[in-house]
This record gives sequence, C-alpha cells and structure tokens, in this order.
Amino acid sequence: INQLCYLGGFPGDGLNKLFGVISEEIDTLYPSDSNLAKFKDGSEGSIKDYAEILRLNGAEVLAEYGYDFYKGTPAVTAHSYGKGTAYYVGARICNDSLRRIFLEMAEKAGIEYKKIPLGIEYHKRTAGRENYEFYLNNTEDVLSVENVTGTNILNGQNIDGVLVLEKYETAVIEASK
Repeated sequence: INQLCYLGGFPGDGLNKLFGVISEEIDTLYPSDSNLAKFKDGSEGSIKDYAEILRLNGAEVLAEYGYDFYKGTPAVTAHSYGKGTAYYVGARICNDSLRRIFLEMAEKAGIEYKKIPLGIEYHKRTAGRENYEFYLNNTEDVLSVENVTGTNILNGQNIDGVLVLEKYETAVIEASK
C-alpha cells in the first residue's frame, strides 16, 4: 500500500492536539515578500520564506501576523498540555523573536540559562562540589561575558564579574556550588 495522503489534519499524528492548532494552509513567500509577527508584549519580528494560516484548537496566541490577508491571525502560539506547554511557530521569524520565545520557554519551565554574547560557546559541567563553566570565543573579536565568578583554571586568573575573552580564546571557570 502506498500511503501518500494522511488524513486528520496537520500537524499530524496527534501533534495538532499537543500544539492546540490546526494548520489550514502553508504559504511560501517570494524572496521580496515579508510579513510581521506582532507579539502580545508589543515587540515585533520580521517574517520571511513561509507563513502558516493557523486555526486555534485550544492554544493561546503569542503573536499575530501584521500584514496582508494573514493580518490578525495567529503566527506563534502556546498550548498547555499535560505538565508542560507546547509552542508552535507557524512562520520563519527572525532570530531575535526566536530568542525571545526560547527565553520565555526557559523561564516558564524553570530552566536556568545564561545570557552570553553571540559568538561565545558556553558549556557547564559539574563534578562533585565544583562547577566548571567553559567559554569559547569563536570570533575574531574581543568579547565580554557578564556575571562570571570563579577561577580560570587555564591561567589561574580570578574572575569576579566580567570575563574578557580575546579572539578565539577559551576559558574554563571553576566555582564551588
């Protein structure tokens, strides 16, 4: 049997229940076309490449489209499901808007996160009573990371507040829990 058509809507396999939306249509945008995501907090973000027309099925609207025939319809949603929340982004939105969504997700889930500049790679490891934070500057620029406290075990330098990384420099900060 060749199953080329899946009934039950999109996103399929029960994901429409998880996300609380049904995708009515996916519209691809020409390279010269764009739209706007207007978030409930007043912020806005650009949209390019594609946009979905969503029908709500229990989800809360976080952002609506700003232009064209999509105007006022959901672009980004959140839906409480089980013990968590499922987020659905129905368009290719700009990185700043995605970053805001990810930060909101982390805060609501109680996930600890660290704000670092673009170009810094960050990893945290725990061994016994010690935390080790790895910072890798992957750029040709000198970059600073705030709220860093501990000892850089690569050079013995004590850091109390701001870690400055030269281009392509790596630091491993040891701090007690």
